[in-house]
Amino acid sequence: GPLGSMGFAQETIKLPFPTVGFQSGSVDEVHGSSIRIDGRTYTMKSDVIVVDHKGRELQLERIIPTSMAKFHLKEGHIDKMVVTLPQ
Repeated sequence: GPLGSMGFAQETIKLPFPTVGFQSGSVDEVHGSSIRIDGRTYTMKSDVIVVDHKGRELQLERIIPTSMAKFHLKEGHIDKMVVTLPQ
C-alpha cells in the first residue's frame, strides 16, 4: 500500500560526510582513544566524528568488537568513522 513507499523514503540514510575513499575493516577492540581494526591500532583524533550506519552519533564506548568500521585517516589518525554494530 501507500504506507510502504512512504516508509522507504524515511529509511534514506543521511551520513554527515561522504565515505568515498574510506578504509574499512572489523573492529577488534577499543581502548580509550585508540581502536584496533583488522589487527592494526589507530589513534582517534580528539574531535573524531563517529556515527552509526544510519548517521546517528555513536558514543565510543558503544563500539564493540566485530562491529564493522569505515574510517578516514587524517595525518595518520582517524577523524571520521562510520560504525555498523552487529545486528
